[in-house]
Amino acid sequence: MKDLSSGQVFSLLDHLRAISNPQDSEDAVNQILTNKLEYFWLLESNELENCLRRIGGPLSQILLRHFSYSKRNFDYLFKSSSPYIKDDQILWQVYLKDYISLDLDEKRHLFVNLRNYLEWSKIQKSLRDDEMISKIFFPLAEELLEEPACPLLFVLESVKLVLKLNPKHSKGVIFYSNLMINLGKSSIACDFLHSSVRRGIVNEDVLKQFLNLVIKEQRKKILEEFSNRLSTRNIAHLGADFYHYLSQKLYESNLISASAFYAFKAIAYGGQQSDLLLNLARVLLRMNQFELATELLHSNDLESGIVYFLVDKDLTGLHYRFGSLENMQALHDASIIMPNQVELKGKLRIEIQDLSISETYILYPDGWGPYGIKRKNGRLQVQKIERCNIDTNFNTNIKELVFGEYRIPLSIKWIRSLTPFQFSQNRPKS
Repeated sequence: MKDLSSGQVFSLLDHLRAISNPQDSEDAVNQILTNKLEYFWLLESNELENCLRRIGGPLSQILLRHFSYSKRNFDYLFKSSSPYIKDDQILWQVYLKDYISLDLDEKRHLFVNLRNYLEWSKIQKSLRDDEMISKIFFPLAEELLEEPACPLLFVLESVKLVLKLNPKHSKGVIFYSNLMINLGKSSIACDFLHSSVRRGIVNEDVLKQFLNLVIKEQRKKILEEFSNRLSTRNIAHLGADFYHYLSQKLYESNLISASAFYAFKAIAYGGQQSDLLLNLARVLLRMNQFELATELLHSNDLESGIVYFLVDKDLTGLHYRFGSLENMQALHDASIIMPNQVELKGKLRIEIQDLSISETYILYPDGWGPYGIKRKNGRLQVQKIERCNIDTNFNTNIKELVFGEYRIPLSIKWIRSLTPFQFSQNRPKS
């Protein structure tokens, strides 16, 4: 059985070939039934199906129903079409019939609630509310995922119906995309979430799921398009936490102008909070706005909250950590936001390691830097650089950030005066 969880069917088949007593197969079959997402691919094995038919027994019969349902409906997997939708109408009688034929619990209260509501809505027209039906239906779909007797394809089709009833059902969108991701279809899930967002879903959890997947799938153009479109909208329930999160994701994707815009917007909605100001400082440093970043950090007593490095191009194996018990992290970015000093005792330290020469340097930073890192005579050197000695080509002094229809002054005065009003839909110009 060891190879079963690593995606190897051969040891499982060897195990089942030698079995003639159904009781001896219970552990293996039960493992498949209770881990439907992990072992979904096994439903393509004709040999496994034949073994189950030969062995028999109640658990084998349940799994054989999975095979039968999947074969009948496999063409609908991850498609917008469904065996329960025809001429843009949901075929509820067909769905309910399949539920019963799969020997699923007809007394399950969530199923009873759905069936009763559908019956009542035939009589009382005021109950024919798709959004209400979706609210009743979705918990059933969630519960069916945990039901060993229910084929995974039936769960997927159930969620499709929820989204047919209410395309903006945020929990349904997340649930369906998670099923795709867990089945190894991240690219399809990304397309699905992109389509959902373009249809107007602005639920924060859906947007975060969308952003994470877009970045994972390296769909930079989609991320850029999303950040531009969102800048033109005034969505009341999206606040500082979301804009801060979006700014960080855009920074990671090297969309710096967009990251700066949402860093400003996060401060506008959340106030002059340290984490928001440090994020803005990091973005300003990436923009080579050294003077403004220095003034921002100094005026808010945050100079020890961030460290900026200028690294020689030939140093590609640098890693760092704050404490000796922490794991090393790759130094991918020039700026490091320091951990909360309240949680640490003593002076903050950064341990920098060059893996190519197995050498470590301990830095006790004094202010944000910049700190030059280079290798000289085979030794790692870290040295603070005087800001007056920084090449003027590095220190950019542009006066405003242009993003979409916004022109944002790059000044400490403007940062201190930030309010949501400056980002209202009716005032795109600063």
